[in-house]
Amino acid sequence: MKTVELTTDLRPWRAGDRVPLPDDVADRLVASEEAKDPRPFGIPASERPRNTYLTKGRKAAP
Repeated sequence: MKTVELTTDLRPWRAGDRVPLPDDVADRLVASEEAKDPRPFGIPASERPRNTYLTKGRKAAP
């Protein structure tokens, strides 16, 4: 999966939206210049926070 930024309106998405697509579809859209900036889908392991839970936390009491 790759995330691409669309340069044209492709229903149900609009130009400027970042959408996740299968690799082959993303590559075809980039080749036809209907999308740009392909990136891997998700957060790379090197950028994930370490030793923390990936859930919403509570605010501390004042």
